[in-house]
Amino acid sequence: MVTFDGKGLTLTNSSFMCNKAKDRKTEAEAFLESISFIDGSLSLVGSDDKNETERGLKDLDKIQDAISTIKEMNAFIAYFAEGRKAVEEYKEKALKYPLEQWAKDNEIELPVYPVKKSVTFSKMDDVMNEMSIGDKVKYLSLEAEASVYGKYIHNDGKIASARKRMHNCIAKPIVTKENGRDTLFYYYSPSVDASDVDAEFTSLQNKYREAERALNKMKSDLRETLRIKNAEETVLQNKYNDEYQNAIQEYNLKFDTISNKHQQFLKDEEARLSKLKIEIPNKYESLIAEWS
Repeated sequence: MVTFDGKGLTLTNSSFMCNKAKDRKTEAEAFLESISFIDGSLSLVGSDDKNETERGLKDLDKIQDAISTIKEMNAFIAYFAEGRKAVEEYKEKALKYPLEQWAKDNEIELPVYPVKKSVTFSKMDDVMNEMSIGDKVKYLSLEAEASVYGKYIHNDGKIASARKRMHNCIAKPIVTKENGRDTLFYYYSPSVDASDVDAEFTSLQNKYREAERALNKMKSDLRETLRIKNAEETVLQNKYNDEYQNAIQEYNLKFDTISNKHQQFLKDEEARLSKLKIEIPNKYESLIAEWS
């Protein structure tokens, strides 16, 4: 139905020819709509003159001719309507040729979009998980030791509070308290030698500080290990970033080259399709010649 040989009709020409066919069809339909098989005339009383009022059909062959004309024009219009549709669909399909399908049909391999590698940066838990069993036991033991000592010797701890109360009682061993008409006297004295309590408290403080220093040293070493690992991981991530940027540039270059070829193909195809025409069947050649 469509051709590139230049002998067919363009979309514009086919529309013009269909309009001609519609005019001829309209004439035939008008003839059939007004058909009459009666001759009529009119005369006045007392006059022999008659005036024709209606003229009926004389040649019955004209009926079949009109019907044939309508059928032929309908077929003509339908054919070229389908022809215009075929041309439009052909153009639309050709000019919507996706890049991926075009590349596949032409055995062109499209580049694969690069994937960016990412480093999972280490955290303190990761560093601790890498500790030897012995170091981990030591760390947890120091942490537990410092926690226990700290709990009792800090200002609000039980031992620290009891020591403080002891010294307060030494400074004020008798406390009076009014109780209605009576006065109550409270007497306090150390249950053990105060110097022994102070010495024990100092010993506990020293043990706490020793455990705290050892724990802080291990924490500092762990932080340093984490810093070194993160620095190495940053170097690796920067390397991945550079590789990704280079891969993106290479991808864009290859993709743009292929895309430009595809766009040029579509332009060439559009130019080629501009010559696409609707084929003229032999039976319509005389009509086309008549209306051209």
